[in-house]
Amino acid sequence: PLPSHGAFFALVKLNQDPDLVRERLVREYSTGVVSFASAQSLRIAFCSMTVQGIPELARRTVASLEA
Repeated sequence: PLPSHGAFFALVKLNQDPDLVRERLVREYSTGVVSFASAQSLRIAFCSMTVQGIPELARRTVASLEA
């Protein structure tokens, strides 16, 4: 499993370039995440959002992956 750092952060493994996905999230959805190219992952910071915001972040991330 990927590290979660006490559930404050999560790494999401991608099957495409995480930098491109991160750029799409910022450009098209005004959503900031951190990309880790070496792990081909995005880091999601749960500590900086509300529980209610998680489904919308997931929707935006999926949309960015499908673009």
